[in-house]
Amino acid sequence: VNASVNVVGIDIAPANAMNWGVTSSSAQVTLSSVNVKDGGGLIKFAGVQLSSWNAVSYTSVTVAAAYGFYLPGSTMSVVSFSSAQVNGLSQYAVYMLGASSNTFTHLRAHNTIGAAIFLDGAANYNAISLSTVTTDRVDKYSLWMTNASSNSVSDSYLSNSAGSNVYLDLNANYNVISQSTMIASVAGYHALLISQASNNTVFGSRMSNPLGYGASLVTNAHYNTIRLSTMTSATATRYALYINASDSNTVTGCYISNTAGDGAYLTIGADYNMIIQSTMTGDVNTYAALVINASDSNTVTGSLMTSQTGDGARFISGADRNSIVLSTAITAAASHYGLYLSASSTNSVTGSYLRGIGYGAFLDLNSNYNTIAQSTMSANSGTYALGIVTSSANLITDSWVANVAGYGIRMESNAHRNTVQRTTMTCTGAGVGALYIVGSASNTVTDSYMENAGGAAAR
Repeated sequence: VNASVNVVGIDIAPANAMNWGVTSSSAQVTLSSVNVKDGGGLIKFAGVQLSSWNAVSYTSVTVAAAYGFYLPGSTMSVVSFSSAQVNGLSQYAVYMLGASSNTFTHLRAHNTIGAAIFLDGAANYNAISLSTVTTDRVDKYSLWMTNASSNSVSDSYLSNSAGSNVYLDLNANYNVISQSTMIASVAGYHALLISQASNNTVFGSRMSNPLGYGASLVTNAHYNTIRLSTMTSATATRYALYINASDSNTVTGCYISNTAGDGAYLTIGADYNMIIQSTMTGDVNTYAALVINASDSNTVTGSLMTSQTGDGARFISGADRNSIVLSTAITAAASHYGLYLSASSTNSVTGSYLRGIGYGAFLDLNSNYNTIAQSTMSANSGTYALGIVTSSANLITDSWVANVAGYGIRMESNAHRNTVQRTTMTCTGAGVGALYIVGSASNTVTDSYMENAGGAAAR
């Protein structure tokens, strides 16, 4: 098709082999109400190939082993109220290769055995809106971007019934996904996966896989932002939010929930990330709303971490220099913790509320040099509002520690050189104490108040 041509109201159903159903090599070409029908696989390359400044509307493309809409280096073309369905492992319903500033709106794109939409080779500044994008392939994606930046997806539904769904891959930077739904439904896969891609934004969206990951940022996925969004999972072996070996990401104003495991999980080199004004939930006995594992310098601010049957927040295995600020970490389980630290040091909790039916906060197994300041720790059982066990040089300052049925603060088993200052400790019960120290030395308590309504205040 040459320049300034309108193609309206025709069906293309090839009887012989050909490379294209429609190919445009010039600008100002318009396709409207065109149907490319090739169930027999006679079209070998693309149902519709577009140049620049083309317009397509109310057009459907059905091909087998060929691209649906192919835009090689195209700019400023618009496809609206149209559909593309393909059945190609290495072909795509929409393929933008080095294409920029194109628009797809009210599109339905589906590939039964491959990726539905693929952006590659500096495919930048393209927009997809009000669209449905789906695939059914375990090792492919509904939307896949690599070496593609500053693209946008809005008000769209994206789903993979057999594997990971939306994939922002190598150098897919500065892209925006807003007000969209991303769904995966197979064990171990991701509703949203960002890897080796930075400065992307997800806004007002939902990412869900009941058998796998909601959102995953892995392997050098830096400086990405997820805000005002929902991430969910419902499996013990995966996470609603997973950050691994990726730094300086921000999650703000989000709801992160796993009804059968850990809510948010930051692990092995997930450093300098921030979770702000968000709610995290995690359930089932051995799990937590938030887990930070072997990761440093992360910050949780103004957030809620809650579990009915597990821990509120858990820092483990060298989770150092992390901060909880103006936040709440609670559990309703008698044998679990609002906040639990194991082998994790130099962390800080400030202006926060740590509550457990069993334990408010627990510093365990060489969790040293941590600080809890201006915070409340409470429990409601025969255990500890704050336990410090085999951990040293921690500071509890300007805080309130209360247990109506057990110990306030209990230090034991080589809990040395800890300091409690300007803190109120209360408990009720014979045989317990607002402050109880056993098998531990060189601890300091200054300018503090201790009360036990049923026995000795300090032991």
